[in-house]
Amino acid sequence: MVRFALRGVDAYRWTTTSQSEDAQAFFPALTETTGVPFPREAELCEHMRLRKPRKLRSQQLLDPPPG
Repeated sequence: MVRFALRGVDAYRWTTTSQSEDAQAFFPALTETTGVPFPREAELCEHMRLRKPRKLRSQQLLDPPPG
């Protein structure tokens, strides 16, 4: 799936958010096999910058129905 996502987007720059221990092994291996760097938290675009999280509808507490 990653190789599919990388197809035809040579001008893109990639980055990741903070990385788990597994990801810290995965992304360097991915860079080695694809030649595409995936730096951790480098120059985040506006879509990846932390914003105030929104509550999903399923996380909102609802009052039980009357009766």
